[in-house]
Amino acid sequence: MGIFLYFGYATYYATAVAGGGHGLFLLESGSDGYFAIIALFRSIKILEGVFYTFVPLSAYALSATAALAVGSVLIACWAAIGVDLWRGPVGLGDLRRDPNFALVASIGLLLCLPYAFSSGLRIYVPATLFLYLAVGIAVGLRGHPGTRTVASISIIAVIHLVGVGLNYPVSRTDCFQLDRRHAGLCRGTSVPAEDWNRFRGEIVDRFVSDVLR
Repeated sequence: MGIFLYFGYATYYATAVAGGGHGLFLLESGSDGYFAIIALFRSIKILEGVFYTFVPLSAYALSATAALAVGSVLIACWAAIGVDLWRGPVGLGDLRRDPNFALVASIGLLLCLPYAFSSGLRIYVPATLFLYLAVGIAVGLRGHPGTRTVASISIIAVIHLVGVGLNYPVSRTDCFQLDRRHAGLCRGTSVPAEDWNRFRGEIVDRFVSDVLR
């Protein structure tokens, strides 16, 4: 995990330098006086990444309405699963003592730390696998899952699959070229995740430029 975090940090800076530097890079290379703001932003990025792991709004950034609608459905599905788990025979203390759940959940949470550097859709895969598996273990410990839980899990799965379809067709975009210096950044038809990232980046850059001013 330490090696993973190191290379994530190094890659973040290399990308920022190659791209001319964006808000957080400029802020961190400025002065130690900005440490509190940097720590705040990094913490927010981790929480943002955890949220997007369960509610991938960026995959549906076709419009604000689409993202809001999909996000609302996902939040409702996770709430339904949570209610079923809360009412089940297995309590939180029992979950913590279960070695499989504790191990899988711990690995999933550790894999959320790189969200401090990047929260692109492809970064979510490792943490998503373990956190979703932890939810599956919790549902399994409860006993036979109810109809509401099964329906919610099915809807979540379909939403994720459609999100992948919207964002990863390589033929539609150059965003995934390894050598972006020659391919250009996201030429051609844009994908929702890239639109979302640009929008977020503009907000951060504008805030940081005000701070540095």
